Formats: sequence, C-alpha cells, structure tokens
Amino acid sequence: MNRRLLLSCALGLAALAAPAAHIDESIALTKGWNAVYIESTPDVAEPAALFADAPVQKVACYESSAYADTAQYNSDGSALEQKSVGFYFWQRGEEEASTLRRMTGGHCYFIFATEACTRTWRGVPSLPRVSWQRAETGFTTIAGVSAPAGTELAASAYFGEGPLSSPSAPVPYAVAGVDAAAPVFVALDLFSRKPKVAAGRAYAFEGASAREWPGVLDVRTDLSGGLRFASGASTASVALHNAGTTNRTVRVALEPSAAAEEVQPALAFYREAVVGRADGWEPFATTNLTLAAGESRRLVFACDKSALDFSKTNAAVLSFSDLGPTKMRVRIPVTVEADVLEPGEGAYPQGLWIGRATISQVSHGTNATPVTAAGKLRATILVHVDAAGKPTLLQRVAVAQVPEAEGSSAYRSELYDELAHVPAGVVARRISSVVLDTANRAVPATDETAFGTACTFAFTVGERSKENPFLHVWHPDHDGRSADYKSAAPSGDVAQNFIGCVKPESFSVRNTLRLIWEDADGRSTFERTPDETTYGRIDWRLEGLRADAPIAMRGVFVLKRLSAAATIKGE
Repeated sequence: MNRRLLLSCALGLAALAAPAAHIDESIALTKGWNAVYIESTPDVAEPAALFADAPVQKVACYESSAYADTAQYNSDGSALEQKSVGFYFWQRGEEEASTLRRMTGGHCYFIFATEACTRTWRGVPSLPRVSWQRAETGFTTIAGVSAPAGTELAASAYFGEGPLSSPSAPVPYAVAGVDAAAPVFVALDLFSRKPKVAAGRAYAFEGASAREWPGVLDVRTDLSGGLRFASGASTASVALHNAGTTNRTVRVALEPSAAAEEVQPALAFYREAVVGRADGWEPFATTNLTLAAGESRRLVFACDKSALDFSKTNAAVLSFSDLGPTKMRVRIPVTVEADVLEPGEGAYPQGLWIGRATISQVSHGTNATPVTAAGKLRATILVHVDAAGKPTLLQRVAVAQVPEAEGSSAYRSELYDELAHVPAGVVARRISSVVLDTANRAVPATDETAFGTACTFAFTVGERSKENPFLHVWHPDHDGRSADYKSAAPSGDVAQNFIGCVKPESFSVRNTLRLIWEDADGRSTFERTPDETTYGRIDWRLEGLRADAPIAMRGVFVLKRLSAAATIKGE
C-alpha cells in the first residue's frame, strides 16, 4: 500500500520537530505555470503567507499515491474503477475553498505566477519522497531534482536508474502554459535526444512500476524530524541506501544551520569496530562512503550532551551527496534535545542495562576448570542500577515512554515491574530474560562492589519451581509426587531423605553469576562510551545439577544502557 505523503502534507498532517536546523532556499518562477521541487518546509508554510507579496495566483500539490499499487477487484471478479488523480490546491482569494493548507519540504508543487519572480525563505530540510506509478494508470509521476542550486544534468543521469518505462532515454515532461485553468505538459525530448533537468525543478515521467523511489540516495532516520538526539538518548542513526543500479560514492558532511542563533553541536561517528569497544568512536568529519548497487548502511552518531548549553538551540544540517553523475543531494536537520528526567535520574551508570551473555566454556566431570565447548549459549541479561549504584539482576521489566505533558512531543523513560502497573494510555513493552526463573524476579548483588568493576548475583531455582530442570509434571518419576500421586515426594535438599524407600525426585539448583569488567589480560573494560555500551567477562557456577561436582561456565557479556530511570515502579 502506498504511503500518502503528499496528501498528508496538503492537509497539514505532517508535524515538524521543533526546534530544528534551517537552510535558506529560493525558487525562480517564470510567467505562467511552473513545476518546482522544494527541499525544505518554510518557517511560514501557509501559501497565502509565503506568497503574500508575490505575483502567485495558484499553488497545487499532486498526490502521487492516488492509485493503488495493484489492481482492485469486486467479489464477482470485475475490476474496480481506480481513484481519480488528486490535486490539492490554494488559490488567491479563495482561501476558504482551498485544500492545500501548508507547503512541506521534500515534495513537488505546481505554481501559477502572473509575472516572473523569485521567492526566498528559510526552512527545515526534509527527506524527498516520491510514489512512482505505472504508465498504464493514465497519468505520469511527478518527481523533483534534489541537487545543489544551479545544477543542470542529463535526465538519464538523475532518473535513469529509477522505475522508468524508458530508463536509458527517459522522457521528462516540463510544466508550462499561461492558461491559469490548467498547465500544459511539454516533452523535453522534442529537440534533443539528451534532455536536461535542473535542480529545484519538477518533471512528469511515465513509470514502469509502482513503488517509492526518491532517487539514487534513499535516506531514512529513526525519528521524525531528521537526526534527532531525543530526550534520554545520546545516539541516533541514519539508514543510507543506494537505490540505484550502479556503485556510487556518497559524501557525508555536517554543515552549520542557516540560522545564526542555532549552535552546531559536535558529533562522534561510529565506525562499526568491535561491538562494545570504545575505539569504534571518533569525532565526525566529512567522509566519503562507497556503496554497491542496492547496498544499505546504517550510520550511528553520538553526541555528548554534557558539553552543550541548552539555553541555546543545538542544531546543524547533515548532507548526503552523490559524487557520481546524478549529483543528488539530501539534507536533513540534526537536533539535540535536553534530557527530560525525573529528580535524581540520569547519573551514570544508573538505569536499565540490557544485553547478551555468550557462554563459550563449560567444565567437564569433576574438573572445575571450564574448557571450550562445542557451541555457544546466548541469553539476554537485564541489570538495573539504582541511584545509590546498587545493581540488581532482573527477570523482567516493562519500559514505558511517558509524555512530559499532555500533547507534548518530549518523553521520558519510566520502568515498571509489570505491564499491568503501567498507566492506561502509555505505550510500553516488556523485556524478559531466561537467566532467572519467575520466582526470582529481582536479585540484588550480594557484594558492595560498584557496577563497572565486578557484581555477584546469587539465586536458587527451587526444587518445586516450574522452571526446575528436574521437575516434569507429566512424568511419574519426576513429577515431584509420591507413589499415590497426591502427596509431595521427599525434598531432595535434605540428605536424610535419600535413605528412605521413597526417593526425592527434584533438587534445588543454586546459581552464582558474576559479571567482571575485565578483558582477557585483566585490564578494566569499563569506560563511558557515546553509545553507553559496556562489556566484560561472565562467570556462572551451578550447584545441584550434578551430584559429583558443580558446573562452571565462562563467557563474555555486552550491556547497553536503555533507560536512565533510577527506580522501578510497581503498584
């Protein structure tokens, strides 16, 4: 199903994050009809205000997703009539009847001017989005050229790798005409076999398939409004996809905002080194990335909020430029929001840590020294650190995002022991771990050693616990009951019970789990990294599973701080 992005922008439903970085943009209009692509959402986005002193009479927005991706049929097999083409418009003097409420960056517009003019504004850059339609639907797709101002290039270079009916020789249709009632579409190949297209202009094409294709650079962000370091987050990422059919080099650069009052923050860039290693981070600088055709890369950035002054707006612009023949450029705003926390929250390392333990060594027989196992055992581990620095191993926790105020776009993270205790209407998700059984929902550390050095957690899986490996309720020899299937079998934790005729069938399993922040050479691994990830060794000892000796296991762990909440709320 198509995402109806142009309809959303026409009705004013696309919300912008505020504050956000800005760029300066301008469009040159000729007398009559013009088709333009705008890269940013103007600060004054209402057409009546934006063109208040300009000779502009009409502005129209074409809904490129007006048609369904696939044919639709009635229950009797007959084809349903496709929806007609949708235009949303603003017309001077008819504001009440107009359906185009605001102009949004990343989209194309038809504009009718009574005289040639230039319009300049300051706005927030947006990602380009185009829904291409098959030519047989009866109308062509409107697509814009996102490139540096003044750039002119062959249509085949910019659009040739997209879903066109004629990729090698695309036929762009320019919008022209002086009749205010309707624009005229003029094919640009009438006088040239290699028609040119210009940055900031929009053209009509015949599509060969129905799909979204914004150009060879497809950029996506985790949150709306660009690269946002939201409240409680020190990292943010961008997904970069080579949506073309050839390899290309993409330049990634950080630029200052056009608004002088917006201060450019310093960013760190993650080079995808060893997971959990601090040396993967380095200060961000302009860099060139090589992407094969169809390749995707996720770029992770970090920001040290402690170094920022939040009495000012911390914002910048991140640009992605194809250094090849398309010259396509995509710019997105970078915004850093202050952490909104409850009193006493935020001090490192307090909060919820989630990660994975990987066990790769286990002892054999009576030999207490673990050796490399044939395979690896992986399990999720959850650790919560309170305001006093005391760590607790958790079996489960509910993570909720609570708005700061009604209608606010700022959220804070809250932790609950159960989903049932999360306030109504608050979005939350439960995270669980099989390291603990349900009877041991929260196990505080048994020592006073600080988180980041070594933590020991001791707990017992009871002989009657439903998670006990010796207890099988449907097996007569391991159901924990006597021969009459009514009374309980003797406890396996009492040595004298093994003398009687009726033997115990289940035993408690004692666990001692120790997290140690050291590498293989004994050096400390605890260091605050931009992504707040930490790692180390794990030792796990089990007593009761074997009669002759305990079982010792070893491996490594990686933890990432998911929330800075110092408390876990209950009823």
